[in-house]
Amino acid sequence: MALTDDEAARPLIACPICGTLFKARSNKGKLNQRCSRPCSIKARNADKARKDANPLDANAIERFFASVDKSEECWIWRGNKNQRGYGLFHLRDLNVSAHRVSWRIVHGDIPEGLYICHRCDNPSCVNPDHLFPGTPLENAQDMVRKGRHAHPNPSKDYRPKYQKNYMRGSEHVHSKLNESLVWDMRIRHVQGERYADIARSIGIRETTCRQAIVGERWAHVPFPDK
Repeated sequence: MALTDDEAARPLIACPICGTLFKARSNKGKLNQRCSRPCSIKARNADKARKDANPLDANAIERFFASVDKSEECWIWRGNKNQRGYGLFHLRDLNVSAHRVSWRIVHGDIPEGLYICHRCDNPSCVNPDHLFPGTPLENAQDMVRKGRHAHPNPSKDYRPKYQKNYMRGSEHVHSKLNESLVWDMRIRHVQGERYADIARSIGIRETTCRQAIVGERWAHVPFPDK
């Protein structure tokens, strides 16, 4: 089977996690360095573990609390933050999540693969009493339970004005998916399920599944918080 121009132009690289050779895709101008979602999750967990392994000495703890505002119930991080509002603390040439540092100061090491979640849903909060460890599944369930997941609202049109005359998603007569199902597919993928397994359980092609999950199709459906 002949390759398309797009596939032929994509470089062949080795996944640093499993060693598989694959055609790298470009994502926002950067090449994807992992061959699959499970490998991306392993890489992300390894990066968190590497950052969490940095020792916290007395000087680091003093620097940390110098950037914390304890005037309210939520202890607000006043230092650098990422685009989603989570605090960033510079520790031994690495930017680490401030709320994870706060948890380590009080409770010690974080088990590998676990998130540190917020009870208060305030990403800038570093109050250890407002934090709890959880798996990716528990984090997603907590997000849905608290209504932070921005689940697609059938009555709301997310499209820009110039697209409102076009059929989209489940409005199309030949659509095999719907907005809620796409949302659930993305949640399952965040939790580590492979495209092939998700596609097989629903009865669709793996390509259709991948396009819906990454947003090449069904882009009007909001993405879950990772």
